Amino acid sequence: MERIKSAYEKALERAEKITVSPEQLEIMEYAPKGSQAASQYMRDKSFALEEEFKKYGEKIQKYLRAGAEETFLSNIRLPENEAAKENNQRAFEGILTLKKNKKAVSQLFGEMEHLFNYYANAVNQNYQNLKANMNKRFAVTRQALERQLGTKVEIEIEKQPEFLQEWRKILNQINAQYEDHLKEQKEKVRQIN
Repeated sequence: MERIKSAYEKALERAEKITVSPEQLEIMEYAPKGSQAASQYMRDKSFALEEEFKKYGEKIQKYLRAGAEETFLSNIRLPENEAAKENNQRAFEGILTLKKNKKAVSQLFGEMEHLFNYYANAVNQNYQNLKANMNKRFAVTRQALERQLGTKVEIEIEKQPEFLQEWRKILNQINAQYEDHLKEQKEKVRQIN
């Protein structure tokens, strides 16, 4: 009668069948090191990324660059605040050091900057529109309170839960739309040598 194998034994059998090429092993070893170097570059303005990569041979540098590129791309985000803008700029600089076709990369970053400007304008315009609409909605409430209390009443629209909830919903829609465009731009960066 045949013995029933445990899940562990079955997993071991499947693992034995998996083969990994020497190149895949090098990628698995050096891409994370490139990613770590990119992270250090993002934190430390004096970190010399190219000098770090020159410690390795040309073949290994390819894997280091690939790991670093993914880290830089993951650091490029929609500029929701000044810190995000600075972070994006540092990631742009990092990618520019990795790529040979600097002209194409610079052009693509120019396109990203336009995307970021459109994003900032869309966020600002939608915020102002929501604020104006909410002011109109709350005008009746404010007038009723003023008549009831016999004094001037100020309602800070931007602190009202209704405003905050509606703004989050609008901002999520804007972010989703622009994230798709940003994702396309990042893919174009990956295609440049």
